Amino acid sequence: MDNSVFKMICDKVSLVDEFEKKGISCAVINLPWLNYVDEGWLGDVTKNVSLVVSLDNHYTTFGQGSLVGETLARAGSRAAFSHIGLDMPPQCGANAEVLAYHKLDALSLAERILAEVH
Repeated sequence: MDNSVFKMICDKVSLVDEFEKKGISCAVINLPWLNYVDEGWLGDVTKNVSLVVSLDNHYTTFGQGSLVGETLARAGSRAAFSHIGLDMPPQCGANAEVLAYHKLDALSLAERILAEVH
């Protein structure tokens, strides 16, 4: 796993602590494959949640989040689904600058997810 992906995961894990301080229970799951999500497993791990957020570090069109959403639908999930990622070519700059521009940095993600929860 390259450092940028590892940092993105660590940033998202830090969001768990912030959400739990607000009384919101959540988890971060890093899927091992881009092209496969086990329907039974995903149905089981999401059966008692109200919102599933899929975060792609690339385009959302045909991204892993699309597969997650389709798999949730096939599994009969009742959870709301939000798919976050790029919908335009990425800006140039340092990783932190690009993430902030596209609102994929930890603070922007927290705001977006909290808006979905409330």
